[in-house]
Amino acid sequence: MKIPAAIQTATLEAGAERLANVRHEAFCQLYTGEALGNAAEAYRRAGYKLKSDDSARSEAARLQTFANVAARIAYLRRENERKNQITRGEALAILADIAKHGERTDQIRAIEALAKLCGWYTPEKVAHSGEAVIVHRLALSDIRPFKPQAGTAQTADRLPSAD
Repeated sequence: MKIPAAIQTATLEAGAERLANVRHEAFCQLYTGEALGNAAEAYRRAGYKLKSDDSARSEAARLQTFANVAARIAYLRRENERKNQITRGEALAILADIAKHGERTDQIRAIEALAKLCGWYTPEKVAHSGEAVIVHRLALSDIRPFKPQAGTAQTADRLPSAD
């Protein structure tokens, strides 16, 4: 007995099927993969034509409001977590612990990874002469050891909380 296609797809998890729009699918794959959650970068790399960096950000944000795109992104994230056996929140917690308590070189790498995962590496607009130039707001040279001031309530544990 053959099961109708409508019933078969109804039993699939939301977002499990590839999107019919190739660019939408590429955006979802990039956003949850290589672009590390940077929507504007995923939008650019998915092949959309852009007028400016601002349009990439706004169009990527608009694209994420589409129900099928949002469902696909959520599904791909769940699949990545299943494959890796670790959630994004757990990864952030581990990196934060290394950043606070690890060896100096490990702390720097952990902070760099946290910066990427949390979107702290947002590109600035830069005037250029035709070549693509991206300047990051946070550089390794900007990272200094944390030294709380005497008599203040500053603590070193103000890193992003796990999701």
